[in-house]
Amino acid sequence: MSPIWTWWGRPAKSATASLLVQVSDINDNIPKFSEAEYHVEVLETKAVDSDLLTLSAVDPDEGANGRITYSIFQQSPLTEPAVFELDSTSGILRLVQPLDYSEVNVYTLRVQAFDGGSPSLTGNSSVVVKVKDVNNNPPEFSKEIYNASVSENLASGASILSLEVTDRDEVSSTRPTRTSPPSE
Repeated sequence: MSPIWTWWGRPAKSATASLLVQVSDINDNIPKFSEAEYHVEVLETKAVDSDLLTLSAVDPDEGANGRITYSIFQQSPLTEPAVFELDSTSGILRLVQPLDYSEVNVYTLRVQAFDGGSPSLTGNSSVVVKVKDVNNNPPEFSKEIYNASVSENLASGASILSLEVTDRDEVSSTRPTRTSPPSE
């Protein structure tokens, strides 16, 4: 910008000067996540230190006012140590403890993105982690030893014993089946 100043005296004179106007950004935008709620499904056998999901937030402010830092501020159910960690710079959600579907099949994480402004502004989102069952538990009998007496004139195909078997894996993925020894 080059303003011109004029003096209307006698003789009239004028002067020109260069003027630089710099507008500073204020921290007036809250970081916004790309999703209000993220969803991810993870097999219970997923290796520890695996990346699960990348969260993304934007803040149109400039400089430190627009620099995003990520964190988890709540995990439900609460565990000690925490099952997940969120890289503060990249937004990568990582598995840091083993999963077990039979103990917890859904985790809900409350996450935040905050900017580097002063005061800092914060945006919130959530992540629902659904743990998928894997057939990794053997069936268990209710008793260690079963005893049965069989009459010699018992009809073929008659029931002689009931076994109670349980499996900690999800019912839809494993159903106990009854097998008979091969006929001779």
